[in-house]
Amino acid sequence: MAYMIFKFVAGIMERIVEQNLLYDFYGELLNDHQKKIYEDAIYNDLSLSEIADEYGISRQEYMI
Repeated sequence: MAYMIFKFVAGIMERIVEQNLLYDFYGELLNDHQKKIYEDAIYNDLSLSEIADEYGISRQEYMI
């Protein structure tokens, strides 16, 4: 049981590290608006509907 928990936590940590590395590497290619949305989604753990409400955009705009 402890091994399964360890593997689960290790998988989550690996995903977090991967997202941080990608953002560090490619983040400069994003404009300020895109950076704010990414940071809200990843770092602030907001849902897409919360982000859309905050920035006043419709769901159709960010689905494309």
